[in-house]
Amino acid sequence: MKALLLLTAMMMWGGMSGAQQYDVVPGPHAGKMQEVAGVQVELFLSETGVRICVYDASDIPLNVEGYTGHVEIVSGGERQTITLTPADRVTLAGQGKGLLAPYSVLTLVLTTPAGESGKVSF
Repeated sequence: MKALLLLTAMMMWGGMSGAQQYDVVPGPHAGKMQEVAGVQVELFLSETGVRICVYDASDIPLNVEGYTGHVEIVSGGERQTITLTPADRVTLAGQGKGLLAPYSVLTLVLTTPAGESGKVSF
């Protein structure tokens, strides 16, 4: 009986903690979308690079002139920082020093032209 109560309590506690997780919202181009520094960013990864598109709250692309940022990537004991620079009018991009490992933790640090900054993990 005690085992059944313990199992039920564990399932309920696990269900409550699962309810606190956030859903990943796909962006206009099916990338991972997050809010940071008062704007929306959509993340895209390639084998060695990172690219983000910047949007306002209505998903309208913003001009990235004046934006600065970098992505910190941690995978196991490895850490690398990729500096993001404007790739075109609405995209910041950067290349890593090697292949990006699956299941890495990515943290985007972004500063807007107005000086507002923030960071978010993907």
